[in-house]
Amino acid sequence: MTKTKNIIEIKNLNVIYNKGKSNQVRALESVNLDLQPEEWVIVFGPSGCGKSTLLNSITGLETPTSGKVNVLDRDINKLTSNEKSEYRGKSVGMIFQSFHLINSLTVLDNVCLPQVFYGVDLKEREKMAMSFLDRFGIANQAKKYPTDISGGQRQKVSIARALMNSPEIILADEPVGNLDSKSTYNVMAILKELNKVDKKTVIMVTHDSQHLKHADKIVHVKDGKILRVEVIRRKQDPSKKLTKDGKRMVKTTEVRIPMDLKLLMNSFKDLSSSKMSQLLEPFKVKQTFAYLMLPITNHQVELTQQYMQKFFLGNLTKKQLQEQLNESVEKGGAGWDKRNAKKFTSEVVDFYEQSKNIDYSEPFLSTIKLSKFFIKRYPLKKTEYQLNILKSSIENRLRNELSREDFQEILNKPVSEEGLGLNRRTAQKIARELELLILIRYSG
Repeated sequence: MTKTKNIIEIKNLNVIYNKGKSNQVRALESVNLDLQPEEWVIVFGPSGCGKSTLLNSITGLETPTSGKVNVLDRDINKLTSNEKSEYRGKSVGMIFQSFHLINSLTVLDNVCLPQVFYGVDLKEREKMAMSFLDRFGIANQAKKYPTDISGGQRQKVSIARALMNSPEIILADEPVGNLDSKSTYNVMAILKELNKVDKKTVIMVTHDSQHLKHADKIVHVKDGKILRVEVIRRKQDPSKKLTKDGKRMVKTTEVRIPMDLKLLMNSFKDLSSSKMSQLLEPFKVKQTFAYLMLPITNHQVELTQQYMQKFFLGNLTKKQLQEQLNESVEKGGAGWDKRNAKKFTSEVVDFYEQSKNIDYSEPFLSTIKLSKFFIKRYPLKKTEYQLNILKSSIENRLRNELSREDFQEILNKPVSEEGLGLNRRTAQKIARELELLILIRYSG
């Protein structure tokens, strides 16, 4: 399908119940709304304001009194009954507050259900269903029935089912309305990942203002009318901005401190912005070396830092760095033991490569990669709720919404206080390593 600028266009939509009668109700009145691909849209307002009616109009479950609902270049109210069924089966994935699972079917069969109607082979659909269940951490519940699992797990089953036919649009009607706080946190993390990683357009109905922070666009609804549409402006990496003709925008002379520099200045108090440029490369080397340092002579330290600087500047490969460290001092090397040289080089390269995963224009995607790095490095065998706290904390640190100290405190706080529950030493190491990655990432 060729994507247009808007994935959904709603024009002058009216939904009137009992029209012309004494008990006439205007559920939606003169609604106009344009939504773009890959947006996370939250339809927000009090109960009974028309939020769910708007969502049902997008699914084609609600026939409007007048107006147009255009989705994926089609006026869905001009579709035949069979075409509407196919549209709901393949183009949109629906998630409900009450889950709407079939209690007489196993979890696996519930997830497989959307593909049954399209004749997909049993083994193929079960394989796909299991991949989603595994992704959401409930593969071990596959043979159970919905009544035997928790509410949070049932909603994950519902989300997995909604994804089976690879829809471009996810429609979620109060998806966390029946869940406790931890399950809510986990389900919202899944929806965020579907939006940011899978590039799904997510349209979520809620009356809870706590969820608004996730949205790219907030549609405020009251009494069947859209009061306003609030577009959330995210900070972008200025190096990625383009002009109207698609060319790279030339940087102006305006004095500004970029996000990564702010983070560095907060982390390393001995640096000012005026000194950053001239001291940056040696400082990168000194900080990385200080963390990874092995017992060697001062002369070896100087040589090692020189080789590390060449590596950071791209003048040495990993292999060449290891060879220079292992080479004898008499032959111009740093005189390291071969085993130590190999280990040290791997650590330097690992930190350098991980720093490339930090992209301030895509903090959520950066967060996922960094989380995997820390989980593998230590490893952190925690619950899904705690891992989501880790991801959220890293993302907030990259956005500079958390200081280094606050980040470390969250890692160290008990789970009962909405922390990660790590011991202080591990929390300090992770906090320090994240700052190190931020430092190495800085490109001047």
